[in-house]
Amino acid sequence: MISADSSAIISLSMTCMSQVLVELGKKIVVSPTVFEEVVSRPMGGKRFALGSMRVNKLFDSKIISVRKPDSGLTKRILECFNSAYLIDKRPLKIIHQGEAEALALAKEGDVEAILVDERTTRLLLEDPKQLRELLERQNNQSVELNLEQVNRVRGLLPKVSVIRSAEIAALAYERGILSKYMSKGEGNIIEAVLCALKFSGCAITWGEIEEYKSGLD
Repeated sequence: MISADSSAIISLSMTCMSQVLVELGKKIVVSPTVFEEVVSRPMGGKRFALGSMRVNKLFDSKIISVRKPDSGLTKRILECFNSAYLIDKRPLKIIHQGEAEALALAKEGDVEAILVDERTTRLLLEDPKQLRELLERQNNQSVELNLEQVNRVRGLLPKVSVIRSAEIAALAYERGILSKYMSKGEGNIIEAVLCALKFSGCAITWGEIEEYKSGLD
């Protein structure tokens, strides 16, 4: 089971990669907030209605299910992470409700990985100091980090893998799933898919795309 926030699900939907989850046989669990973000809310508009219909099909087929996370842990994650980075003593909002709930769901025993495309959430879990450097570049200001506070919350979460939609695509490529849905022609399938995911919001660098391209060719 994989816990996911809305970012990766939206990336996969926007690149018409939702069916890949079915082919891989991966089960995903999301919170009610994430369901609202990827299905209920966009279904009511015109721009993203088609994508939300594709995603809703995954809920209908039980590939993605909804589970309510521990509200106390979700609140702790939000409060701690969103007060751990400061500019001029003012806290920076690092994560939102859906991301915090995805992290809280990872506490469930059957969750083996967290699927999230946002760079900030990944760095919070993997390298908080690198996130501070990123925030300083983005804001062109010095950022104060309360590392003890971050580590306290990280200590409440299980040691599970953090993956992106890019890793889902790479696995699908290795298993020959992507070639079933598209013609290679003169291009490179995995490069095309990863570029599309990047433009859809997946935090993957051009260097990483080149590494995948050369490593999976």
